[in-house]
Amino acid sequence: MNQEVLKVVIVEDDLTVSTLLTEYATSWGFEVLHVATDGQNAREAIELTHPNTLFIDAEIGGAIEAKELVETIRKTSDALIFFVVDPTKETVITELSTLHPNGFIHLPLEPTVVKNTIEAAWNTYLVWNTKVQKMHGELEMSSMQIQELTETNAHLITATFRERALKQELEATKILIEAQAKKIKDSINYAKSIQNSILPKELVLKDLFPDSFLLFRPKDIVSGDFPFIYAKDDMVYVAAVDCTGHGVPGALLSLIGSLLIQEIVHYGNPTPAVLLDKLHDAVVKTLRQGQEGGENERDGMDVGMCLFNRVTGEFQFSGAHRPLYIIRKNAQAEEELEELKGDKYPIGGVQYRGRESFTNVSTKLEKGDRVFVCSDGYPDQFGGPDDTDLKKIGPKRIRQILVENKDAKMNVVQDALSNFFESWQGVHKQMDDVLFIGIEY
Repeated sequence: MNQEVLKVVIVEDDLTVSTLLTEYATSWGFEVLHVATDGQNAREAIELTHPNTLFIDAEIGGAIEAKELVETIRKTSDALIFFVVDPTKETVITELSTLHPNGFIHLPLEPTVVKNTIEAAWNTYLVWNTKVQKMHGELEMSSMQIQELTETNAHLITATFRERALKQELEATKILIEAQAKKIKDSINYAKSIQNSILPKELVLKDLFPDSFLLFRPKDIVSGDFPFIYAKDDMVYVAAVDCTGHGVPGALLSLIGSLLIQEIVHYGNPTPAVLLDKLHDAVVKTLRQGQEGGENERDGMDVGMCLFNRVTGEFQFSGAHRPLYIIRKNAQAEEELEELKGDKYPIGGVQYRGRESFTNVSTKLEKGDRVFVCSDGYPDQFGGPDDTDLKKIGPKRIRQILVENKDAKMNVVQDALSNFFESWQGVHKQMDDVLFIGIEY
């Protein structure tokens, strides 16, 4: 962590706490610009000193409360924000979590814990900011160079008397473009390693549900689809998330989505529907959708969100443009497969006016019951036995595969889905990222 960049304003009406924070920050090499005892004084100090780090009493008094103060600050500043809070006050923490702070500093103050919290937030910010800026710069430079070279080649082609020179320049152009392409690919491969380090692996799912699978086939090097797995005591959240786009843009949105969902479930036990409602609000706010000058007004994600109680078998589901399939172990033939349909609007975006809260569906699972959820990359894949009449796989064929393999082990079901996808795709390109999750309770 580069301590020289940490310029701090402390907003705290408890003299003991503010004194300790000042002493700690100074001893770590931070520059403490001001100590404010109420919101109004804090806002004036921030406007004058322009800090990049704020320690804010979660229950600051005065004319401006903590939440209003942060909302005001973020209109003009991107400073990192840490709330100083009593950890026993869960209601306060839950309320302030909606502001997406960079961390919480718990009372009583423990110097090592405080420092570690700040360092983790700053290191994450610095690493991601550097990598993203570098990638954008390289892509922009490559695009400009390729455009310039393309224009040069167009002029050279018309000058036939310079054929030899033209060939030499074209060869040089090819080498340069290949070098630039390699540089871009290397950057994207590095982005893939970062994405892989954050997203959960199939082993995590199998540790929670031994007879399960996670079929993951990105269209490009990095993916806009991602699985979400989070276990808290007996409760386990599992989701298939499909972000707008694929490749680098989809991957960036997938990381945003993964971090937002983790933050929501970390500070409570929301139902899937409540989780999706909060995620929608967070995506709209993070992408500044509906605000003046905002872009990406239609970007967002489709989600199939599940919540298992591994002890009681209680199961809940909520879907944003995604359904869920259940196969009961002891179901009659005519009821071999149940489909829980999700709501017909996504997470994020401002194009769905008058949308309502997401629907929460509850049921109970018995041992041997199976649930399946996937992104739309699988059903939307074009292909088929007749190359002159390309069709999508579609939900009907998915349901047929699941029913035909209802008595097979889950790894066999996974192979059946994977083999059918490859056979259906044939020589045609993969249309989208593919994510398919299957779990036997």
